Amino acid sequence: MAKRSDQLMKTFTGALRSLSGSFGYDPVAGTPTFDIKLGQIITPDYTLDEILTYLENADKHCVVAIDEFQQILKYPEHNIEALLRGKIQKLQNCNFIFAGSERPIMNEMFFSEKRSFFQSVTLLQLEPIVLDTYCDFAISHFRQGGKAIAREAIEWAYETYDGITMYVHRLLHDAFAQTEKGNQCTRSDMQQLSEQYIQQNAKRLQELLTYVTEQQKEVLYAIAADRQVERITSADFVRRHHLKSASAVQSATRRLLDYDLITEQGKVFSLSDPLLRIWITR
Repeated sequence: MAKRSDQLMKTFTGALRSLSGSFGYDPVAGTPTFDIKLGQIITPDYTLDEILTYLENADKHCVVAIDEFQQILKYPEHNIEALLRGKIQKLQNCNFIFAGSERPIMNEMFFSEKRSFFQSVTLLQLEPIVLDTYCDFAISHFRQGGKAIAREAIEWAYETYDGITMYVHRLLHDAFAQTEKGNQCTRSDMQQLSEQYIQQNAKRLQELLTYVTEQQKEVLYAIAADRQVERITSADFVRRHHLKSASAVQSATRRLLDYDLITEQGKVFSLSDPLLRIWITR
């Protein structure tokens, strides 16, 4: 008799004509995989109806998480926001999580009265995982693998990359892979792994600044140097970094916020991406 999960998958794949499947291999886990993805979509409206109809008729309540939700704005259909909102609001069996990394765009989509998703969500800000949790997690996994990692190595990675999971996890993953059984990953080892990671991403980071003017770059570099700036138009900030004027800084700051290269929280400015900050300050 087929497992319930197998029956569910069979029903799902049978219901969606726009899906295609492929077999693969996971080199890390050493196991075969089966991937399901959208195939050629000729009629997006119909495909969306297929997916939502299946979810609405599922025998359990569904939670749908959509990552990088702002990417829907790049779809060729000009009414995709209204189309999606119109269909989602009719569902009784689903809750949706909309996640995105481009905060200005996400704020515009959900908090502008001119947009279809206006006042349709509850905002949830994800804070970094606390340092002690990271340390316990990493030390435990290294121990299980017959290896060790110095707490100061984890602390350095966490503090350098502002506790952002994507970067901290990447460094811990690389550290585990490159630390041999019986050995310990030190702070120096972690710094070396960070340097390698920065070099791997140097070209991408450089391309981020392609459309940034020299004046905007000067302000960006000044914020990176201070890491956090409270009074961005103050005479002290302008003078210390040899910037043109307070008004020029204000103008450049607005554009950098639009590009999501910097972020503002409680009137404190910092670079949105710590990897970019580290690369600039090097």
